Amino acid sequence: MDETLYKNILSRIEKLSPVYAPEWRFNPSRPDFGSAVAVVFAEQLCGSMERFAEMAENHKIAFYNKLGASPLPAEPAKGVVCLKLSAGGTEGSLVPKAFKLFSPVLDEAGNRRIFETRAETFASPSEPVAAVFVDSAKDGVYIRDDLSLPFVPDKTAVKRKLAFEHDYIDKSAGNSRLYLKAGGEQSALWNEALCRPKNAGWVLIRDGEAHALTPSLRDGKILLNGFPASGGKSRIELAVKDISAFERLAPARFTVGADGAGIEPEAVFADGEEQTPENAKIYPFGRVFRPDGAVTFLCDGALNRKGASVTLKFTAGFDVITQGEPPPPPPLKKFIVLKKNILEPKYYDVVIKNAAWEYFNGAGFAPLPLNRPANRVFAGLDETGDAVKTAEYAVSFDCPRDMEPLLIGSRSGYCVRARLKEAADMFARPARIYAPYIQNARFDFKSPPEPVEKGEIESNFEKYGISEGVYFKSLKSEGTALWLGFDRPLEKGVIRLLIVCGEDSHKGAPPPPAECEWSRLCGGKLYPVGADDETKGFTRTGILSLSVDGEMSREVKYGEECYWVRAAFAGRPPELRIEKIFMNAVGVEQLETIKDERHYIDGGERAFTLKNKNIAELDLYALDEDLPGSGRERIAGDMFRADRSEGTVTFSESAGGKRAISADYRCGGGGEANVAANSEFIPSLNIGYVCKAFNPLPITGGTGKEEREAAISRFGRELRRGRNPVIRSDFED
Repeated sequence: MDETLYKNILSRIEKLSPVYAPEWRFNPSRPDFGSAVAVVFAEQLCGSMERFAEMAENHKIAFYNKLGASPLPAEPAKGVVCLKLSAGGTEGSLVPKAFKLFSPVLDEAGNRRIFETRAETFASPSEPVAAVFVDSAKDGVYIRDDLSLPFVPDKTAVKRKLAFEHDYIDKSAGNSRLYLKAGGEQSALWNEALCRPKNAGWVLIRDGEAHALTPSLRDGKILLNGFPASGGKSRIELAVKDISAFERLAPARFTVGADGAGIEPEAVFADGEEQTPENAKIYPFGRVFRPDGAVTFLCDGALNRKGASVTLKFTAGFDVITQGEPPPPPPLKKFIVLKKNILEPKYYDVVIKNAAWEYFNGAGFAPLPLNRPANRVFAGLDETGDAVKTAEYAVSFDCPRDMEPLLIGSRSGYCVRARLKEAADMFARPARIYAPYIQNARFDFKSPPEPVEKGEIESNFEKYGISEGVYFKSLKSEGTALWLGFDRPLEKGVIRLLIVCGEDSHKGAPPPPAECEWSRLCGGKLYPVGADDETKGFTRTGILSLSVDGEMSREVKYGEECYWVRAAFAGRPPELRIEKIFMNAVGVEQLETIKDERHYIDGGERAFTLKNKNIAELDLYALDEDLPGSGRERIAGDMFRADRSEGTVTFSESAGGKRAISADYRCGGGGEANVAANSEFIPSLNIGYVCKAFNPLPITGGTGKEEREAAISRFGRELRRGRNPVIRSDFED
């Protein structure tokens, strides 16, 4: 006898005895009657175990088979798929439970593995398009209108916001500024509150980039400085930080104006060519005048503001250019005295007498109405005939409201030009040309205040035109809720959504479940909606099933116009981490349902093998073939034993004589059935508009059948434990 095995059995009896009989103590050294019986049992058990160890392997397997120790069948892969409707699908489709889908994974025979749905669901053509989280505790609203992106409220927070667009800021230059003014009964309080950094933050959104603006208060106006020089569609946004500074103020209406100084033109064309920054001097009409000479200034930063007061400033000077040689003086004769000027070379002075200022109105160039005459800006001689020195000039005008952009070469923009209208002795020879040049051309402008037209106010994220007035209020009465918006109303039935929550944000352990009540919005009122929430209040990934039993109406909530359902949280809600939301989700598993498979047993052969292996569910029915139409009678489970791994069924002696058997079962499983995320599934039958399905998350859990050695080890542990747990070590492996 193995001494070690014997001692281990005695030690085990000693541990178990106080649990079965606390008043008795097992003592093999000085045994009482009970201890003596236990010692004899230990000796016999030790001998039996030694003999069993020496048994041939095939006899061991037969012994375990008698005890029902068959290997476990393969485990089916499980997961979630989302049903997709065809492009023309305008109505939903009811998909029954156990509906078959062909997966992209093939079995040993080269056929697609079959997955079946685990619940009945309604495939709706509606799509979720917006999510809004209203947090009354933080007095904020969080919006996500692109549900393909993660919805993390503390990262997508948008407080109450004033936003507007205007032509004044679309093409503002780097040294432009905007000024706003709030009008109304409490305009001074509005202007003062909006300029305080703790109350509000101003941002310019241009070309997709955000640029912080610093407001200041001057003469009752809010000045915004720091505009970037690049052009593009622009938008001013004001995020309210402290609601208490505004919620008691009366509604206000805003006007907006702009001004700028020293704005460089985007391009200058002179003498038919575009001038480059390397040109130290720009000759407006060339060094030699031509009848079609003109200089054109393109400057969207100043000239796109219709009605604005614009001033073009530049430095003008003159180069004296001689052209042609004068005739020689007459020969001197004796006794003739010539005047001095007769002996001097004779030149004709070519000067500009008049230049016309024009703008482009879409049909052609029209006279530019100047605030004061500027026709002699380019005159090379003053009235006394002396040359004019270099000086600063300014041309002022009100920007015409019918000004249109002009294409010149490869450039397009708003422009003004000076055209040569009249020059003295233009074609004379020899000539002395007083050719004007300009340097450092700059524009100044000042736009009059105008009501904001392209703007909106989000007060509790309900959008209004700014012309209707601006006001803000607290959200404390709104409660804490998550609103989900759909592009179409949800049909009556069970609608299932897959909510994917970020698990990494919870540091490995999901937060405790949160309670919430669901309702639908119709006609401005909320009506209850039944819900089965596997996400436990959006705390973990799962399927949300909504049972809609009434109408829904399209309404605006927090700036988004949708069909809405709401989850109102009881108490403090969890920290939301919604990664994605998918419509028409349903659980699937890699099993195939087989109905009414016929087999026979008789007195000699009391076993049969099903056509498939790895049986997950099995029901057997007895048939009376002599009485057609008599139905099926279910066979009790103690009448047969099934090896689910191999698909064999063996009946006991009490099962009776020859009988016809009908088998209903589900089979499948295996590690090969696991499917990567975003794989395509094909419906086995045409149901309504359902055309395909895909799995947003990987389908996992599929394993092969249990090995014989693992089954023997497992069954040994089950025999040792039995049905009655007594001490902790009984369940410690």
